Amino acid sequence: MAFSNRMQFIARTTLTGTASSVSFQNISSLYRKFHVIAFIVKDATTNTVNVRFNNDSGANYAFEDLTANGATAAGARTTGSTAITPSTSIAASSYGLLTLDIAKPLTSTTGRVVAHMSKDGNATGIFLNEIAGEWTNTTNLISRIDILAVTGNFAAGTLVLLYGSRD
Repeated sequence: MAFSNRMQFIARTTLTGTASSVSFQNISSLYRKFHVIAFIVKDATTNTVNVRFNNDSGANYAFEDLTANGATAAGARTTGSTAITPSTSIAASSYGLLTLDIAKPLTSTTGRVVAHMSKDGNATGIFLNEIAGEWTNTTNLISRIDILAVTGNFAAGTLVLLYGSRD
């Protein structure tokens, strides 16, 4: 799903202190497609970022991950996960840029996610993750999006923007 002029700004969160998550709650069911832009600043611990929908921590997520680290590329598939993981470790006191395109047009369909993450992962410099994922819940539309720090916290200066489309 490409970002288009039909996307409407829904919400913005800028952290002024540390937090273990950024959550957008009570999203109108009129929105069926979303675009998230996150500039993530890490605290002094190395961290992985997870994404969940509707506070669902069950094993209802699956994703394909393509990773590039220096001159090395690798792929992996994860099923039965409790979240979509668009990033392996973000280095301590570093930052990453995450974009998510999310579509869940009907309650009877699975939610589809495309994630792009660029970050300073380690001594080799830039690190890239490309994710194609799904949320297998076929009962609910998306009413909540959580960006979670798996260990440690996001630091002050973390900025997350949420856009949505009713189309």
